[in-house]
Formats: sequence, structure tokens, C-alpha cells
Amino acid sequence: MRKSHLTILALLVLQVPGSRPLREQLHLEEHAEQSLRTTVEAFSPEPGFLNGLEIARGDRVRVTHDPQHPRHAAYRGEDDGYVYGFNQKSSKHGWFPLSNTAVVAAALLQAGPGQCLNTYFSDWGSSGMKLYKVHVGVEDFQHDTTKDQGLLSTCTEADFEQRLDGHAEELLATGKVAHNAWRIFATAGHRIDDVEAEQLWRHLQDDMSWNRPMLGLLADCDFLSHDGCRTLPGSTEAYYEFSAAFMDGRNEEKEKPRGFLSAGGASLQIGVANVNKVKMTNCQVRMQKLYDTEAKKNVPEYDAQPVGRTKLPGGENVFLASFLAIDGELASCRGNKNFECNHRVGGVNEMRKQFEHFLERMGYHSNPCLEKVAPIPLAYGSAIFSKRLPGSYQGGGLEACTEAVEDFMSKESSLIAWQEGKCDSMVRPIKKWIFMTAFSRISERIIKNKDVEQDACNDSNKDQPFRCGGILTDKLLASFLEKIGFDMADEIVESHADWASAP
Repeated sequence: MRKSHLTILALLVLQVPGSRPLREQLHLEEHAEQSLRTTVEAFSPEPGFLNGLEIARGDRVRVTHDPQHPRHAAYRGEDDGYVYGFNQKSSKHGWFPLSNTAVVAAALLQAGPGQCLNTYFSDWGSSGMKLYKVHVGVEDFQHDTTKDQGLLSTCTEADFEQRLDGHAEELLATGKVAHNAWRIFATAGHRIDDVEAEQLWRHLQDDMSWNRPMLGLLADCDFLSHDGCRTLPGSTEAYYEFSAAFMDGRNEEKEKPRGFLSAGGASLQIGVANVNKVKMTNCQVRMQKLYDTEAKKNVPEYDAQPVGRTKLPGGENVFLASFLAIDGELASCRGNKNFECNHRVGGVNEMRKQFEHFLERMGYHSNPCLEKVAPIPLAYGSAIFSKRLPGSYQGGGLEACTEAVEDFMSKESSLIAWQEGKCDSMVRPIKKWIFMTAFSRISERIIKNKDVEQDACNDSNKDQPFRCGGILTDKLLASFLEKIGFDMADEIVESHADWASAP
């Protein structure tokens, strides 16, 4: 059975009525009565508590997202629970227990003349940087998004500085600027290009943040603190996506097992809630063992935290995992006689490239999942389907394609660990899913089982964008879904969402 409706945000900038974009959650007044509070009991989040906010006695904190609000009824806990907010002393955001704070006297809540201010929030991905225009106050600050496709992890320091300074000057030109408020977070593509990205991060932190026009604009971004400008670990990105997926409170069955899946160009995230805690633990232990073993073999650590567990504000236990695919020869394959490697499976673009590498390594002279008439190389912008191997699929059955994809998946180390940790049995009780980004679009074919031949690539249309290559993408994702324990009969809610809308 399949249900289709849009719900909140995850890497496409489409806002759905009822959702709460980051610009509203970060700053506030109209959304939380008596939102300015003082800390009466210190709170320090335990290790593994994602996005927890440390507060000390006497710290002023501003509540920007309260799950107890009626519009967030799906997140209500049995006690005060956690709220999301901003520590005015440390200039950091995160979750903290409401009961550790008290309302500040009304006299201290008087609005000052500088409250209606402007800033950005930036999502730096593999295809460029999205800049969300954020207004701190009640007036409008052009609530739209700018995407700078030239801001890549591979660009030069000079180009990076020129482009980012240009956006800073646009912000300064508004005349009403929120100081130390602009945060820049990078996602999967920068976990791959970690050397290039790190060089640009250092330039931003050590040089640009101390000079005009960036001076005073960035939050937690200098040689002392990188919290406000950094590459997010996979499990943190998954947490933001999970939060965005369920933040609007539309999922009424909070107590039942539920999950989400999202896929970008490089990484693929999964999050599950309300499943067996013992199975969560077993899955996490086995997955972590894989990454620990690779670290001992000096395999590069592309992701600082690919798996994790935490709780949502309403108390739900959540398991999070990120699968990162990397183009090129994999360090995890070295000396491996069985050719079992990690980082083949993940985001659709890099996974397609790895599949081609795999076919060549296994002696294939053509790609059985790619249409024979498809032009080679087959690419549409940054979306790459084949660099070298021609296609051999000519219609009819997909047995050869299925066999090759199954062989490919069976030699992916992360999926081997997933099955050995019985993570698939943890996932199977989930009957309701939210699919985001690439999954939302591709699910039109792999979930609805549309006739493959209906829009097939042929001689007359092979040069049209994205006409060829659909079978390849569909088979890779469908096989992945099966391996993690997903049932094609499960209920699906489509989402054009944005992780940046979550706290």
C-alpha cells in the first residue's frame, strides 16, 4: 500500500505549510511565550547525545522550539522534556531540559532596537552552497534561498573567498545584521573531498573570519571554535533529516515503529525509531566494529560518526546510520581476496560509479543494467551513469542486471556488517516510512512498479536528459532497500524536505 503526500523538508528547498524552517526555529519571539529563560541547574549532555546544549547556572537561554506547543503534540513527553534553544553566553544551539531553567522576569524581556536583524544559514553540499536568508524578528527578510554552484570543496581559496565575501557584502548591505549568527554546515560530498574541504575550512576559520567583510558575521567559526562551520558526520546529518521528517507532528502514531530514508549524490541516510532497543544496540555494535577494524588497518576515516543513537525530544529512541559511497579505488579493498570493500554503497551518483568499477574488476565488458542505445559516457551535469562501459540491456527480462547488482551488494562490507548485526530484523517491523530527495523521485518507479518499457530509452529519445539510466539507478536502490530489511509493501510518505529546517 502506498500513500503520497508532501511533508516537511531534506535537501530540496521546498517549504510545506505547517513545517518550521530553521530561520523560525533559531530565532523566535512569536513562537514561544516567555522564551527567554535563566538556567537554575546546569546541564551537560552525555556522550552520544546528538545536538545537546551545555548550559551552566546563570546562563541566559532562549527557547526557539518547544515540542510541548500544541502544534507539536506528536512530540509531547510525560514530563517537561527537552526544548531547543540558544545559549546567549556560549552562542551555541541545541537541546536541553526545560526543567533546568526558569522564566526571566518580564522586565527583562523588553525588546531592544536591534532585534530585527538579518543573517544566513548555509548548507554546503557537493553541488554548491545554499544560503538560507534568515530574519531575526518580525519583519520579512526575503525568505528565499540562494544557491552558489561555484562554491565547491574543490575551488581555490581565492575563488572561495571572493564568492563568500560577495554574499557577506549582500548581507551587510541590508543595514540590519545579526552578529555572530551565520552558520555553515557541509554534508556528504565534503566527507569525500575531506582534504580540499579542510583547507577551505581552515582558510575561513583562521583568515576570513577575522577580516572584513566576514568579520563578526560567523558564529563559532574561528581558530578557537569550529562548531559553527564544519562538515557534519553522517549520523548527525541523519539526525537533522529525521527531525525535519517528523517535526511538523503529522505522524500521529508516534509510539509505533517508523523510519525515514534519504539519498543524495554521495550519501544515503536511514533513521528508525521505536524499534527493539536490544536490536538497536546489537546493530550499532556490529557496525561500529567494522569502522574500528578499518581504522586499525589505516583505512581513511571519511566519516567521524557514521552510526549513532539518540532520543528525540519526546523521548523516542532513534537509531541513525549513514552509508557513504566514494568514487575511485577504495582503500578498504586493498589486500582483500574476496573483494569485499566498504564505501561502494551510498548516494546514487557515487554508487553508480562504484558499480561500474565493480563490473570492470569482475571482468564485465558492458553494463547489463544500462540500455544498449545509451550514449557513452552517459552523464547529465554532475549526475554520472557510465564513464566507460557501454550498456547491454535491450529490453525484456532483467536477469543479468539483477545478478550483477546482487553480486555487487553481496561484496559491500557495510551491508555484510548490517546483516551480521541483524540490523535488517530491527528494520522489518517498520511499516511506515518517509522517503526523501532522490528516493521520493525514484520511488515513482521502484515502489509503484511502473512499466519499465513505458518511458524506455531508445534511439529516438536517448539524447534527452535522464531518459537513459533509470533502470540502473532503480535496481541499485531497490536492491539496497531489500538488503536493509525494507518491504516494498510498506506504506510510503513522500517528502521534498530539507534537513536545514530541523533544529
